[in-house]
Order: sequence, then C-alpha cells, then structure tokens
Amino acid sequence: MNLEEFSRLDQEGVRKVMEDHLGTDPAQFALKFHGSSLPVAALATQLELLSKASVKLPDWYEARCFFTRKGIEQASSQASLKVKDFGTGQRAIDLTGGTGVDLWHLSKSYHRVDYVEADPVLCHLAGINFRKLARKNISIHLSTAEKFIQSLHSEESYDLIYLDPDRRNASGQRVAAFEDCQPNVLALLPSLVQHLASGGQILIKASPMLDIEEGRRQLLSMAAGVQAEIISVDNEVKEILFRISQKAGEKDTEVICHIIRKNRIHRFQGVPRANPEQDNAGQEKIENDFKDQFIYEADVALYKARLVSTYFRSIRNLFGEMNHPEGYFFSEQCLEELPARIFRVVEQWYFKPRKLKQELKNREIKKIEISRRYFDLAPKLVYQQLGVRPGGKRYLILSRSSTGKRMAFLCERIR
Repeated sequence: MNLEEFSRLDQEGVRKVMEDHLGTDPAQFALKFHGSSLPVAALATQLELLSKASVKLPDWYEARCFFTRKGIEQASSQASLKVKDFGTGQRAIDLTGGTGVDLWHLSKSYHRVDYVEADPVLCHLAGINFRKLARKNISIHLSTAEKFIQSLHSEESYDLIYLDPDRRNASGQRVAAFEDCQPNVLALLPSLVQHLASGGQILIKASPMLDIEEGRRQLLSMAAGVQAEIISVDNEVKEILFRISQKAGEKDTEVICHIIRKNRIHRFQGVPRANPEQDNAGQEKIENDFKDQFIYEADVALYKARLVSTYFRSIRNLFGEMNHPEGYFFSEQCLEELPARIFRVVEQWYFKPRKLKQELKNREIKKIEISRRYFDLAPKLVYQQLGVRPGGKRYLILSRSSTGKRMAFLCERIR
C-alpha cells in the first residue's frame, strides 16, 4: 500500500465504511464493493489487519489505527509490553520506528520522544496513528538511524535509546546476527554511546533465534554493561532484549526470563551454566520406573536461557531430577501453577521401534502427539517407524536416559 491509499483510508466517508464492516470477511467485502469508487483493496487489507490487531494490539484496534502487513507482523504485542522496563526520563528515541508500538508505550514515561524511520509510508502512518492514540509528545523524523545520529549536536543526549532492527535481508529472508540486520547495531553502537545521558540505557531488541551468550559477547566488546532478557508468550519466544549501560552491574551475567502464559506473568533470572552437563552430577540415572509420575517441559524461555535445571532446583517442595539440562524434569509431584507443560506417565519403554510399534498397536493408538528433547531422531522419522500419525489426546515423550539410552514415555497431558 502507498501513501495515496492510506490518505484515502483516513477520509471520513471511507472510515465510516470500514467501521460498518469490522469483522466482515475481507474477500466478501471486496466482492460486495467491487467496481465502487472506494479503495476496495486497501479497505479489505485493513479489515484483515484490524482483525489481527484486535488480539495483538487491542488499544490500537480500539483507536482504529492503520497497519501494513509487515508492520503488524513485526510489531511488539501489548502482552509483551507489560513486562518491558523502558525506565523513565526526559528524552527517549526509537531509531527503528516501524509501526511505533514500542515508542507509543515508552512515550508514556518520557517527556520528549523521537521516532526515526526511513520508510516514508511508515512515517505517514505513524503520524496518523499517534494522533488517533492521542500521543502529543512524539516527534517524527524521516531518516535512517545512521543519518539521524550523525545529525545530532555533540551535546545532545538521551536517557533511553531503543533499536529494533529489521531482521529480514534484501531477499526477504529472516536473519539473526546483528551484522546482518538493518541497521547494523554493532557498527552503530559506538555513536549511540556518545549520545547516551549519564545513567541512561540502550535497549536493543534482537532476533528470537540469536544465541544469547554470543550476542552479549559481541556487545560487551563495545559496552561496559550488558544484560540479556527473554520474553515468551504462551510458550513461544517473542523477544530477546539486550540492556546496555555505561557501567557493568553485579547481575549483568544473569539472564532475565519474562514468561507470559494464559495472561499470568512469571519471572525468573539466573546465570546460565558454563558447563550445563555438571547439572546432572550425582543424580540418579533416569532409567527408573516412572509410571504414574510426571514429566515437566519448562517454558521455552528457560530452555533458551539455559536455565531449566536452575529453575526447577529453585522451586520449593518440588523434588525430582533432570535427565539432561536440555531434556525434561521428572517428579512424583504435580505442581500445575508452574510455567511448564506437564504430563503423567502411563507407560515407558526403551526406544525400540519394532517393539514400540506393537505396543501402540495393542493399545489401538493410531494418532499420537510427539514431543522430544535431548533426542536425536526427527518426529517425521519416528512417525514413519511407528506407523502412526500426528493427533489425538495422548503424547509420546521422547528423550534419552542419563546414560544416553533412547527412551519413550506414553503420557497424558495434565496442562
């Protein structure tokens, strides 16, 4: 969509048509108004994107903001904003404005904020949307991050500098490394530090695919203090944040996990183990009989942060053991309030495909869901070997014992 189409969408008569057809199937809408003088294609697209916004950005939906397809896909959700600490201060800047969701949220905590974006369409939309959202302290700048920073006077500084680089290359493929994103954070960071107010912070949103320790190592080569945070929503890693300050802090080596599940927020932080294999030292071997016991699969944020073993050891009144730091936690207790998928073990076997196939056949199981961790065979291959299909209410948990033997657990999911 171009500037002219968005300008037409903002006309009073066109807005009324859109309002009257909220919730209408976009294809049916396009068919109904085919041949009219309305910008039918643009309206149909906005009806589709507003439907997505009603879930992801309810406040923006209520204000009837406008979106691009890429913009709403890459925008932070309001759920994740609940756990983001942008701090407070006089002046903040978002050098990668995009849709502007993060800037909208942090503008509530800063006196003056600057929105910087190189795409003229997104800048135009930001002006419309911030007006709809009644945000009057935001200045919009059509510029690249690099040119804007270069244009600043040497004495200008910010209490918060925020970046959410574009994580798609020129071919539209997803990328994760800092140097492959636009702008290149590593190249820009020395200039950012020069314009950071005393006690201020730089907050960088990175790809969920980025290795946290590697990202932190790269940033530490140019900054004194760097702390990593992970935000997951309903068991999916949504954001990785790196918080950069001008001096190192005692807890910078800790990774903070913000876990949002069913609108409940869990928070855990700890230092990833340098040698996670040591987490199992002295434990009993996972080859015991676990029938009628429980298997915990922690939230993905804890796996991403390499804090699963540390997390389960921190829970009072929960006793059990991990088969591997990247595997599962086994316990006789069921604590449903934890941020984890929990399964009750019905049967367990060593993973021998021929025998396991017969066991499932005897139980008339033709469909089953497979979950695997610390297991070397792909689910597709396992389905072929066992002659079953995905689906059903039962689960086959695949992992390995503490001695490396392949194990299979027939389970019912508790939650």
